[in-house]
Amino acid sequence: MILILAFGCELIDSSQGMGYGTLMCPVLFLLGFDIFIIIPSILFAEMLTGFSSALFHHEMDNCKLGIKERNLRIVLFVSVLCIIAMIISIIIVLQIPQIFIEIYTGIMVIILGLVLLFRKKAIFSWKKLEIISVIGAFNKAISGGGFGPIITAGQMLSGRNYKESIGTTKAAEFFVSLAGFFTFYIFYGISDYTLLKLLVISGTFATPFGAWGTKSIKSENKAKILISILAISIGLILLVKIMICGI
Repeated sequence: MILILAFGCELIDSSQGMGYGTLMCPVLFLLGFDIFIIIPSILFAEMLTGFSSALFHHEMDNCKLGIKERNLRIVLFVSVLCIIAMIISIIIVLQIPQIFIEIYTGIMVIILGLVLLFRKKAIFSWKKLEIISVIGAFNKAISGGGFGPIITAGQMLSGRNYKESIGTTKAAEFFVSLAGFFTFYIFYGISDYTLLKLLVISGTFATPFGAWGTKSIKSENKAKILISILAISIGLILLVKIMICGI
């Protein structure tokens, strides 16, 4: 069951730049896994799937990540800011009740999805990218998810096209998840690697199919609508889960 769920979530994540951690985390929590096993397992899995997905996005010309490409500069810019924010967030994770984390993430993602859906194309801004990077890293550190919807939708709001937004988000996710995993490991350790192994196996296998899915979408407007709806849906799923099941 976990293998199928992880494959499906990564397929969505690799093709749309969001969905894996945000969807998997509450499902795993409902299945009875401890949050201190869920977060490092998702971080490690997304470290490997982020690298694999970015490679396939590059090879399929969705998002070129060569040394001289602006995409790579954006990946490094986002990654550095996210790593700093993530390390700080992981250190204070024990101080924040899980229900507040989920409510905050759900509302934030819904707002971004609505803004992306109704706002016309914006002009690219490094300042906007700086703000969304910090917010995305904070989300990922405290919940294992929320990075993709904010960074992908945020980049599109800052004037980036959808293929480059998805590709750079997946590439940055490698660096951010790498830093997050080892920071979490140093402070809290990992008591069980079973879940981690399952997530890595199924998630990595899904990445080429996800990159192909991105390549197959030709319309920028259709992609914006799809990503907006997905972001709003993810936020609503989190909020409905809280109302029905609590934490």
